[in-house]
Amino acid sequence: MKKLTSLVLTILLIAYLALGVSAATGASAQESFATVSSDGSCQITTTVTLHLEEPLETLQFPIPLDASGVTVNGARMSAARSGDVRYLDLSRLTRNVVGDVTVSIHYNLHDVIEATESGLQMKLPLLSGFAYPVQSLTFSVTLPGAVEVLPGFVSGYHQARIEEDLTYQLSGNTISGSSLKAMKDHETLYMTLSVTEEMFPQSIVQSQDYHWGITAMVICGALALLYWLLALWNLPLKPAATTQPPQGYHPGQMGSLLCGQGMNLTLTVLHWAQLGYLAILPRKGRVVLQKRMEMGNECAENEQRIFRKLFGGRRTVDTAESRYAQLYRECASQRIGVGELFTRFSGNSNIFRFLASGIGLFGGASLAVAMADGAVLQGLLLVVMAIAGFFSGWYLQGIGPGLLLQNSRKLKISASCAAFWLAFGALAGDINTALSMVLSLAVAGLLLCWGGRRTRQGREMLAQALGFRRYLCKKEQQSLCRLQPEHFFAMLPWAMALGCGRGFVRAVGKWRPEGCDYVAVATDRWSADQWLRLFRRLEKDMNRRADNLPLERVFGTLDALTKR
Repeated sequence: MKKLTSLVLTILLIAYLALGVSAATGASAQESFATVSSDGSCQITTTVTLHLEEPLETLQFPIPLDASGVTVNGARMSAARSGDVRYLDLSRLTRNVVGDVTVSIHYNLHDVIEATESGLQMKLPLLSGFAYPVQSLTFSVTLPGAVEVLPGFVSGYHQARIEEDLTYQLSGNTISGSSLKAMKDHETLYMTLSVTEEMFPQSIVQSQDYHWGITAMVICGALALLYWLLALWNLPLKPAATTQPPQGYHPGQMGSLLCGQGMNLTLTVLHWAQLGYLAILPRKGRVVLQKRMEMGNECAENEQRIFRKLFGGRRTVDTAESRYAQLYRECASQRIGVGELFTRFSGNSNIFRFLASGIGLFGGASLAVAMADGAVLQGLLLVVMAIAGFFSGWYLQGIGPGLLLQNSRKLKISASCAAFWLAFGALAGDINTALSMVLSLAVAGLLLCWGGRRTRQGREMLAQALGFRRYLCKKEQQSLCRLQPEHFFAMLPWAMALGCGRGFVRAVGKWRPEGCDYVAVATDRWSADQWLRLFRRLEKDMNRRADNLPLERVFGTLDALTKR
């Protein structure tokens, strides 16, 4: 009998020790300090003291699903999603550690205010389901106004009866409290509080304007797509098999033929130089044009007029002068052959761009609402970002023509606009809206590639231009250039205008032309790739003043106003 009693006591002692070890591993204390702003956002700092009886290879701490800006002991840390919460991996802090470890966790919640039938209610998570017991819980919540009603508490285990295990007190705009008993493992705990619109006016503005902005983005996108289907849509087009450029057009007019855009004066000048009308004299960061002969009736009347206007009574023109910049922008407004290329019922691509830019306008407004803190700041930022969204939406749509024509300036502007809004969306905690806005405007830009609904002749000329672009990238260019070296410099402006300059020089291969008759530059048999880079630099230098002309006019107007 004594042996049996000793055996039972031994078993009970072992079981007790095992339970004791299990209970000892967990959080000996957890302190949470929350500050709620008038826009409904909340900053939470949680300090957890972990007591480890043995080293843990894996230890995860749960935080709310919508937590952002998460840091652990001051360092950024990502959290993996699992179900309705996200988990922080604390194993690097607890591995090979026995005893007490203190961890400070900070994160932001976007909105803890929700509208109910009885009014506004704050719902703040205090525990999110830690896998171990929490022996002592302490919390403090600071609100933007005085607390006039008692809070409520709901737990996963005890529901509303958890209040029996808590004590709390109100002091002005602060609610502080602690647990009377240990909290069980996997316990969840929320504090609820009925609040007024006077305390959270920004939250009301935010929820209403934010969702209204998203709806307006969808409406603008739908209207733009409908307009495109009704007025701009074209049937799929197959490039023609040709070795000749489109008849009646020159490189400076390819923007009009391909995209329905204006005439490019710089590419037109390269074409004139190749025909022998002028010479191009590169300088440091500048380009001078020198007239060789007058333009005769062999060229179109419009070209003759532009040529005379470019030089006037002078023999040389510096492209850094305002004369060239103004003429460049004047030519950019001329859409060559519109009546022949597009039907009478073809829509205006600018109307489509205007409708699509509404996506940027309301997207910028939505992100401003999500970003701002305070009604005054929110209203000001909303106006500024809505205007910025509209104009950047307009420029972001240049990605389509930019890709088609390999216009690096348009591509850089589009990429800069996209990067700005993605970064702003990340800062506002709403990357999904920013991403939807950028992708929608990029797709809109791709739909603009062909400019409008085309006539039969317009489709044939477009097919010929696309076929000629394909021809310029074929390997036979290398043999043609070897037999006729002038062929390379005659085709290079076309390759640049059609957006296939890189493909053209790859087709030419390692052949090195001796020199260019119309560009005065000292060379030692440059490669085709070096010539392409020179021509692109010439184009950039010639366009620099024209690209900056709008800003010059704005600053000039401001300067004139300040001197009055």
